[in-house]
Amino acid sequence: MKIHSLQAKNSPNDAFSRGSFQSDRFRAMLADKVESLDSLGAVNKQASEKGLLSLGTVTREVPTVSELLYASPYKKECWRILSKRENIGKAYKNIPPGTEIFLDPATEELVWKGNGRKTQSVEQAGPMEPVSPQPLDAVGGSRLTTAVRSFLGKEYDQMDCYELVVGGLRSMGVQYRGDGGLGRHLMEKAVTNGYAYNHYLNGEGLVAASGRNLYQKRIFKINNAEPEADKIMAEMTPYLRDGQILSFSTRTRGHTGVVSKINDVWTFINSGDMDNNLAGANGKKAVGEETLKAEIRNWFSLAHRRGEGLKLSLGAMDMEKLARFGSKRGGVTEKV
Repeated sequence: MKIHSLQAKNSPNDAFSRGSFQSDRFRAMLADKVESLDSLGAVNKQASEKGLLSLGTVTREVPTVSELLYASPYKKECWRILSKRENIGKAYKNIPPGTEIFLDPATEELVWKGNGRKTQSVEQAGPMEPVSPQPLDAVGGSRLTTAVRSFLGKEYDQMDCYELVVGGLRSMGVQYRGDGGLGRHLMEKAVTNGYAYNHYLNGEGLVAASGRNLYQKRIFKINNAEPEADKIMAEMTPYLRDGQILSFSTRTRGHTGVVSKINDVWTFINSGDMDNNLAGANGKKAVGEETLKAEIRNWFSLAHRRGEGLKLSLGAMDMEKLARFGSKRGGVTEKV
């Protein structure tokens, strides 16, 4: 995670305490999958004579399509494939255990019985049915999660934490720049209220303009960082949902990102210095996914060292409010 000054993007080289969570089990699970699919020619099954490739079967231990894709020869293309037009808007959350997932290598479409194509078409590889777009207010936060995951690995210099969230919203079809855009709205609101133009250009500003607050906590003094952080994590957990925006702020620093979940572990997709990255690429300034518990501990430790208070704000995007800033290009790009 990256902490940036509320006054400027440049950040100091503060050392953060490491979280205790280890992702060995997750990485081992993926490694086992990769070993069984170590090359394109070693994929165990062909779905049909039309060339669909089997990525494996969704199970309770491996419950998501993204994990299967990440463990396949298409690992490096995982998030790009998920964000393709052919794959957006599909009912990934409703796939029952035991369902085999296929990839069409020609179009990079992900298909399985009951979604994306006619039920019998996995065997017959018939023509695709078009995916009907959903209205903006009919989908949940998981669209934002998938959108920001498409930026994993992107260098911090190209996309900081706020730009990551904005990039996710833009990928969903939200207009940010120009007349009628969300960014212009936030800047005009700040000037109208007598603040600097960038006063609301943060996670809390995004939620205030187009979402709703679910949980806020202000701690004026931190005495024992780790247990106090764990207490807040436990207190906040009942409010957590995939795709929410979580913001941290002290008197001089701020940070934001998107809440997600891998198996039973809550995670935090953000941009900055990775020190608890689930992909194992620590020590790098980039977009990554870290454990949420460790991220909260980092912020409590930082505030404690600096003798500052800490504020946490958890919010969810309201799709009806967000629709006011729908893309002028027409329609909204659907995400997983």
